[in-house]
Amino acid sequence: LQRRREQFDILIIDEASQLPPERAFPSIVRAKQIVIVGDNKQLPPPPFFRMHYSDSGDEYSDDDYANEAPYESILDMARTRLGNERTLRWHYRSRHHTLIEYSNFKFYNQRLLVFPSPQLKSDHSEIDKGLKIEYLHGNYNQGLNSEEAKVVIDKAISYMKNFKNESLAIVCINKKQADFIHEEFNQLSATNKIVKDFLEQENELEPFNVANLENFQGMERDNII
Repeated sequence: LQRRREQFDILIIDEASQLPPERAFPSIVRAKQIVIVGDNKQLPPPPFFRMHYSDSGDEYSDDDYANEAPYESILDMARTRLGNERTLRWHYRSRHHTLIEYSNFKFYNQRLLVFPSPQLKSDHSEIDKGLKIEYLHGNYNQGLNSEEAKVVIDKAISYMKNFKNESLAIVCINKKQADFIHEEFNQLSATNKIVKDFLEQENELEPFNVANLENFQGMERDNII
């Protein structure tokens, strides 16, 4: 693009909480107007994005990630520099209201208007819809909780058996946990018929996925562990 201003009438930046300012400036200076859309309660740009955009090949450990504070996004900067801030009130993306209840209470001060779910039970009598929490006495050691991983794997296999026509994903707190579970399912796909059949079925389901938090943001599945 040419190095001059006002090449575009309007620039719209979505998911702005994930975008570092230095990645946005080249577009901003070329636009007459900007609309910056995002949620400052969602994940900010984590430190490993710095490494991703740099020429350095240094590895970024979980300890480095935990000890370094996330840095500013273009949304953070816009909230301090720009006027005309507007907040959306209606939440309509959760198929069951319990999926957003905690966030509404903890992060949004109950300001979100939420549609109550008309259906409390799923078509399967053995499981409720919405959010369900299961507390475990796991042991977190060097970025890995093997006890939790075993329970999660067993739960996922149960879902694969009982909900063959529903998509499934596992979301982990960090990449090390996700890699461990992903490798376990790679092995199970060769030895466990339930896992093998679920992964190989040809339909319109979103593919089975094991991911850490940063990689999963924005994705959707019928069931998530």
